[in-house]
Amino acid sequence: MSDLYSAIEILVVANEIVGKKGPIEIDSRIYSHNINMEECDKGNDSYILGENCNEVTFEELIKLITKLNDLVDELYSATGRSYCFEGIEKYSDNKFIISWGS
Repeated sequence: MSDLYSAIEILVVANEIVGKKGPIEIDSRIYSHNINMEECDKGNDSYILGENCNEVTFEELIKLITKLNDLVDELYSATGRSYCFEGIEKYSDNKFIISWGS
């Protein structure tokens, strides 16, 4: 699977949520994927777009994806746990879940 598949997955989600009134929850599952961390050291995997019933913007989504990418890089460097993006699944109208492989 190429990186283009990852881009397509993100663009499909963007097409669905940009302009939609929030809140939209993104469950990143970044910390829950990391078996090399103690539970007490894990952060929150849940992120909200379109807080206070605001419309979700493309810029807001880009900022979140960038933040998640940086977190994955940071945790890989700190713990050695690898992350391979496997997609984003629509869980409900207002919730999406990111899947990771190793």
